[in-house]
Formats: sequence, structure tokens, C-alpha cells
Amino acid sequence: MILLRYKTSYWIPPIAEITLRTERNDWKDLTGRYEEGGWTFELPAETFAGTWEAKLVLDRAVWMNDPNLTFTVAEGETHDILTDPVVFNEQSRGPVREYGQLQRRFFESPITPADQLYDVIVIGSGIGGGILADELSDLNVHVLVLEAGGLLFPTHVANLPRRHRLDRNQLTKHIWELWGDFQSKQYEKLDKNDYDGAYGYNLGGRSLFWGALIPRMTSWELDFWGQDVKWALEDVYYQRAEDVLGRSTQPRTLYLRRIFEFLRTTLPKLDHMDAPVSSRQNPVDANTVAPGVFSTADLLMESSLTGGREGRLQVILNHMVEGVSEAAAGVTIQARDLKTKEVRTYQAKFGVLAAGTLESARLALRSGLQPNDLIGKGLTDHPVYFSHFKIPRKSKFYDPFTSAKTLSQPREREGQVRSSYNILLEINADLNQGRYLDDNILDELIESRGDWVLGEIVFLLNAELEEDNFLQIAAGDQHAQISARRARVDPQLEEEIKALVNRVVVDGLDGEIIKQDFGSVGGVAHEVGTLRMERTKGKYVDQHGRQAGVVDENLRFLGHQRLYACDLSVFPTSPAANPTLTLTALAIRLADHLRGRLTA
Repeated sequence: MILLRYKTSYWIPPIAEITLRTERNDWKDLTGRYEEGGWTFELPAETFAGTWEAKLVLDRAVWMNDPNLTFTVAEGETHDILTDPVVFNEQSRGPVREYGQLQRRFFESPITPADQLYDVIVIGSGIGGGILADELSDLNVHVLVLEAGGLLFPTHVANLPRRHRLDRNQLTKHIWELWGDFQSKQYEKLDKNDYDGAYGYNLGGRSLFWGALIPRMTSWELDFWGQDVKWALEDVYYQRAEDVLGRSTQPRTLYLRRIFEFLRTTLPKLDHMDAPVSSRQNPVDANTVAPGVFSTADLLMESSLTGGREGRLQVILNHMVEGVSEAAAGVTIQARDLKTKEVRTYQAKFGVLAAGTLESARLALRSGLQPNDLIGKGLTDHPVYFSHFKIPRKSKFYDPFTSAKTLSQPREREGQVRSSYNILLEINADLNQGRYLDDNILDELIESRGDWVLGEIVFLLNAELEEDNFLQIAAGDQHAQISARRARVDPQLEEEIKALVNRVVVDGLDGEIIKQDFGSVGGVAHEVGTLRMERTKGKYVDQHGRQAGVVDENLRFLGHQRLYACDLSVFPTSPAANPTLTLTALAIRLADHLRGRLTA
């Protein structure tokens, strides 16, 4: 027997686990025992005598940042791991495992009997999965939600006190300031890679951290989707999605009217409108408390507190789904309880993968769902060109006590292909995306800016899927491996964008540009396409010849009868419009479809 002992002064949560992965056992997790503030690993000499490399792993998800450990050992020896402290990547720690009283009281449900059959099991509780589950429960469908993460916050972070960075030269959108503390990067980047996205392993997924902008895709953007899907979204489901998310706009202040007059004069070929956001205001006829920015953690938490739709909605946290299979009568889902490590089996008439663009594709590959070779391919994020700027006191648009947030889109004309971008203009984003309970903080922020206010102009571009981008799974532990480059932008279009930035910021607002560049792939959490929707008919389908998909236009996996997907992975293009409203509409549409199949 060989003993390895690891003890560290680096703080690791008491509920965490350290395992050892070595080349001698194909880099699979070896468990140890925790004693005297460290971990001891007992290794059989017949396998581990000699020289080999190893890594320490936190929570079976995040390996150490340092180079591999190298050991030369013989039977009967004891070795201390001396690279202390071993640093684990805090941005990549995998599912958050929480054990608070709130979670135990409302989400620690009794173990489901092995023979219990749900109508629908939804994997993931983000925008797609959370809204789908709630809509199904409203339709009297018995639905189970399996979420790998725990309960971080029961609401969107914008509804909480937040961290304010009082930097006069730094544009800050406080609405997602905490995302960097809780995101997880549980994947491996392959060579030649621009990808910098992250997972949200928690109840509500990334819906706890999103920026609340909910534009509709324009008719021009939807022309690149299937015709039936386009018509359904435009006819009814966009309106229903806006109702669910609580669409609102900024009050039309004198300052905002001046901004619109400026935009109409400066950019006359574009349509300009209030930027629609998912931030509810008090209903006019009811003296109730405004819920604030939408998240599915709010939605599912409220349903659970009010009886889980009388038993029709059940949410189980800290359960990582490891496999999905289909039979004639239904689907079988295997999920590992991350607290006990036990693998449990759940049965349903229908199953829906809603774990996100990366995790749903990884689960589909891991489960062998292979209608064709497109699973994981086409991972794309729309190109985003941003410019941060200062507006000086001498400008007539300088006002440190107000803000503006507008959306501009090139006007659509019959017989002309419009420019493929949306423009978001924000001035004093600290105010329109801030929350100040302490007036002194707001005063300090305004004072720190001195003779400037900060702004941002962002161009979001429509893009076809990048066919060379992909996600695959590694042998052994089957973690995700990603290769993704930024979507290509025509040089002429890039020059057009830069000219528009100068026209608006420098010439129009008398502003000074601080920095400008394209954003990273996944940097704004809009990546799509790994389980793309097929396109059967439409304005551009035949012209582009890109009809194949992984799911059909009802989001059902091709080649399967009872398995569906409902997250950004199903998008067949990467639209210029921020995707949350469209995903919400697709989730509501899928709920109607599944209800129809259950009652047929």
C-alpha cells in the first residue's frame, strides 16, 4: 500500500471534496478520507509503484491550476503533497452545493419512488427549463425539474443589494456585477479559441444574472428561421412571452425625449425605440410590490412556496443528470445526487434537455442521442462591437442625475436586405441598471464622475452558425471540450459600424471614446446552436441550403419521439436581438405542444 497525504491552508468549504486523478487509472477520480484537516489517499502498490503524474480535483469538477504533480513511489511509502497551497480555479468550480435551511425546507423533497411516472421531466431550471416547467404546471401537467446546482439566491441579483464600483473611468452595469463570483467554467478550451463563456449552476441558471433586455427578433432575422416558427412567434408567442417576463420601458423623461430627437436626426435610416426590459413596475390598479427583474429562481420559488401548483410542480436541486434514454412508453433519466453521490433513476412520459447550450449538448453526446452528426457543432455567439465613452460637462447631453437606454434597428424596406445589427445606446448605465438603498453611495458615485458621465453604444450582429465551431466530450470523465472562434464580420460592415460610432459619440454627443472592441465569444452569454432546430420552409431556407438540424421545429430530437430540448442550443442562427424573449416564447410554445401530446 502507498499513502499520499494532502493538507492545505487554502480555504476549502467543509462540504467540498478533494479527489485524486492519475495517469495510472485513466485520470478517473480516486476518493480519499478526510482526517486532521487534510485528505489521505490509499493506493495499491501493484498499480501505483513507480513514476506517474496526478492532479488534485475539487468537487470532482475543477482540477488544480498548477502543473501536474509527479510522484516516484514504492510499496509502503508515505508521501506528502507539498505544493501548498494548491489553487483551484474559483471560476470553474462546478455546481454550487448548498445546504441552507431555505433549500432543505422547500426543495429537499422525499426520494421519488422508483415506479413513479411523471408527465414531463425538465433538466435545468434556467429561462428555458424554468418557464417551461411553470407553464406546464399551469396546464395541469405533473412536471419534475432536476437542477444540478443549489439555491444561491431566491431572486435576480438586481433585486438584491449589490457591489458598487465607484470608478469614474469604468462603465459598470451593476445588474450583473455578481456573475463573476458565481459563474462556472467547467470545460476545456482547445487550441485557437475565442470562447470565454460560463455556466450558471444554481436554481434559475443564468436567469439570476442576465441584463433584462428583451427585444423581439425582427421579421428580417426570423426569415432565416423556419416559416412556421416565425409565424407562431409573431402571431402570439412573443406577446405571451412579454407578459411572462413583465415587459416595461423607462419613463419618458425630458432627457430621454431629447435623446430620441438626437437619434432620429443623426441616424434617420434607423427606427429608434425605448429598450424593452424585463423589470416589472407596480400595476396601476393594484397597490402591490413590484417584483423587479425577472428570474426563474423567483418563478419556481414562488410556485414552491404556494404549494408547487398543488403537487403538479416538483423541483429537486443538487442532482446532476448523467444519462437520458428513450423507450416506447417514455424516457428514463439517471441523475447523481451531488450530496450523497448516489445515482437515482427517474421515469417520465417526456423528457426535455434545458441545461444550456453547452450542458445540453454534452448530455446529448454522453447519452448517445445521435440523430445526425450535428450535435455540438455550430456553437456561435453573435458578434458584439462595443464602445465605452465619456460625455463632458460642455455637451448639451451631460446630465449626471438621469439616464437613457434606447434600441435602434435599421428600417426594413421591401426588396432590400437590411443591415444585420441592433444598436443599444446607454447613458449613465450606473443609474438605469443600478440600485441604491444608501443615498450616500449614489452621491459618492456622482461626485466621483466630476465633469463626465459615462455611456456605451453596442452593435449586436445577426450571424449564421459558425460550422467550424464545436463542442465535444473527452474520453474518460466526458467533460466538455470547446473550440469556438468569433463569428466572421464583413470588413465593410465593420468599417460602417466604426463610422456610426464616431458619428453618434464624437460628432453628436461631444463624447470621448475610452475603449472599443469586439466582445469575446460567450462573453454576454448568448451562445447558441449546438442542438440547432431544422428549417423546413422559409424565405431563405432553400437559398442557403442549411435545412438540417438536431431537433425539429417543435424542438423534438429527430429520431426520437419523447425527447425534446428547450434552451439557446436550439437556435438555428445567432440573432442580433438578445435571445431571452425568443427562448421564453419557444418555452411557452413547447408547453402547449406537450400538453397537446399528453391529452391526445
